[in-house]
Amino acid sequence: ILDDLLDCGVDGFQGFQQDTGPTLEHFANLRARSGDKLILWGSVSVTKTLPFGTVADVEREVEACIDAAHEGGGFFLAPSSSVGPEVPDANILAMHRHAVEYGRRVRSG
Repeated sequence: ILDDLLDCGVDGFQGFQQDTGPTLEHFANLRARSGDKLILWGSVSVTKTLPFGTVADVEREVEACIDAAHEGGGFFLAPSSSVGPEVPDANILAMHRHAVEYGRRVRSG
């Protein structure tokens, strides 16, 4: 169905749960095949990593997301869905801080 959505002119995908569906890598491959600027928005897990992981777990997932989807631009690192009250503040702050730091390193080569 994802190929059909691309054929219909969908410009991007947001809010997908990698735990239960297509991965960020899968969407990045779709973007590479489509030849267009497909926007990807996500996908640090709000069901596992953010609520139950350590700061180090969050940092690893941030890096995995950026590594999977940064090529070609159009990638916005974000939580996979709404962030609930059970998510520790430290993990939210770590996601943002590490995305900025790691993203800069990746962009600079």
